[in-house]
Order: sequence, then C-alpha cells, then structure tokens
Amino acid sequence: MSDTDFLTLAALATVAVPDLEVESLCPPLGEDTDFRWVGVLDNHSARWSIVGAKHADAEVALDKQQKILTMLANYRDAHRLPFDVPRIEGSATSKDGTSIFVYRQLPGNPLEFNELAEDPDLLRALGKAIAALHEIPANLVAHVGFPTPSVDDIRADLRKNLSRAVATGLVPPVLQARWEQALDEDAWWHFHPTFVHGSLEPQHVLVADSRILGISGFAEVSVGDPSQDLSWVASELTDEAVDLVFDAYHLGRAEGSDPFLRQRTDLYIELALVNWLNWGVDQGDASIIADAQDLLNEQLERLEGDLSLTGRPLYEDQTTSIPDRSLDGSETPSEDTAEIAAESDTQVSSLPPDEA
Repeated sequence: MSDTDFLTLAALATVAVPDLEVESLCPPLGEDTDFRWVGVLDNHSARWSIVGAKHADAEVALDKQQKILTMLANYRDAHRLPFDVPRIEGSATSKDGTSIFVYRQLPGNPLEFNELAEDPDLLRALGKAIAALHEIPANLVAHVGFPTPSVDDIRADLRKNLSRAVATGLVPPVLQARWEQALDEDAWWHFHPTFVHGSLEPQHVLVADSRILGISGFAEVSVGDPSQDLSWVASELTDEAVDLVFDAYHLGRAEGSDPFLRQRTDLYIELALVNWLNWGVDQGDASIIADAQDLLNEQLERLEGDLSLTGRPLYEDQTTSIPDRSLDGSETPSEDTAEIAAESDTQVSSLPPDEA
C-alpha cells in the first residue's frame, strides 16, 4: 500500500469527521486482503484511527464492527465495563465505494508481560476486565448478526479442526490422542457460551498505573468458550500469576466459578498449533506448514511422559514408550499435505483490526 493510499484514507476521514484537521500520519498503518487502516495526528496532537473496507464482504464486516463498538460504548457509559473502548466518531463512503469509519485512539500504553507478571494489582484488573467482557449478554451479539453456537457446536468445531490437521499426517499420534481425550472429557464441556473478544493480546490492552484503561482490537468478536480469551495470558505467565488472573475473573462472573475453565484454557493453548497448521495448509504456504510441524514436535518433546491433559491415563499402559515420530524437525510435509496446500482455495476472512 502506497503513501498515497494512506493519505486518501486520511482525507476521507475529514469527510467522516468534519472538524478533524489532520496534521500527519502515525501508527498503526497497514492492510490485509480485506481492510486498510491508518493512524493520524490532528492539530491538537490527538491520535485517531481510520479503517477502510476493500470489497463488499469487508464492508459487511465493517458494519458489524461499528455496531459492536457502539454497543460496547453504551455498556461503558452505563458503567458496565471497567475500561473504555474505541468510539466511532464518524463514517463515510468515497466516490469509488470505499467505506471507512473513524475513531479516537485510546489512552494508555500497550500491556507488557514483564510488567504484568510483577504487578498483582494489574493481574487482578486484567481478570476483572475479561470477566466484564464475558458478562455482556450473548444475545446482543446475535442482534448484530453473529451466530450463537451451543457448547456442542463449539466442541464439534474443535474436533473438526483437529481432524483437518490430523489428515495432513503431521500431527504426532500422541498429541492427537491427548487432544481427543480432552475433547471427549464430558465434564469439561458444561459452560455457558459468552461474548468472546477473540484476539486479546498485549497491544489491545491499554494500561497505566496498574489499571486497565481500555481494550481495543474487537476484530474477531464471537459467541464462544470464555477460555479462549484467557489462553493468551496462561501461555505467557507463571502459574502463580495466572492464579491471580483467574481468581479475579471468577469473582467477576455472575455465574460463579467454571470448574474446568483452566483445563480448557490449557487445551486452547495447545490447539493453537492445530490452527497454525491448518492456516498454512489453507494458504498453501510450505514455510508455515514446516513451522507448525516443528512446533508440534517441540510440544511432543515437552510432554516428558505427562501425556494426558485430563489426569487420566492416555493409554491402558502409560509406561508404553511414545510412538516414534521424527522429533528432530527434519521430516518434510507429506505428499498428501502438499497436495492439500496446493489445491486449497480457502480464504480466511476477519473483521478489520481496530488497533489503538
């Protein structure tokens, strides 16, 4: 994307927000297959973001995101969220049909895991903030046009994704059995699907003075398993730090404790490897496929005999050695995998990033 394209978005923003006087471009700026986005500084040194759709399907997604952000802003104003969210200040459509929306960037600094790990108050604030998101009624998301899957639907989708990855021949049999056992553990799968942010990560959480000031990045909102929004935290912090987040989270949920939330969170962390492999296959990208294979083999090595996520033996005789599986990363994708990658024309579409 050229500087001219970014400047065109900035110019269109002054149509969407007539009082906006753009002084210069600033981060974030970029594009993907569906959207373009750019930051601008105004004449008062305030930061704004502009997101534009690149085609008709992206315009539909952009409209959904506007509705989600408007709903979240109303919840914030009603004191039902302990943090701010991006607020749409205007929208416009150019003569060539490009649709955009404009919002002010949120105050605060992106979360740093090193600081988070050493700040108990911030850990608790993060747990409370995620709980507040999950208290948003799921039916409000349905009104925007998102599906509202049942727990059985969520579980079936996870099984489908795992089956796709297994079909490549690159998932070690022990990992396949480990994950299938967890998906078959009925006790784990009794929860109420919630509003899910879907892409919580440090740059989307704005903090200052041990407080969560704002959350952005509502590009992958859905109704789903609440443990999805906790996996990024559990994957980066010590057990003690994660305990503080989860304790605050449970206190913030009206329905109380989810006894298997932590176990499902651990499962989602590992199934991210499955998603990465499937993404590589969908894109026909041999480097992603190879990277996913290396990560799967590394995960297998880390088990060190602790094969089960459920606490039950994975095999009748768990002392049986792990099936042989080229763990040195030297194995190359099978011919079947290469064929799948070459033939796949799957396109992954997401709502636009709303970096702040």
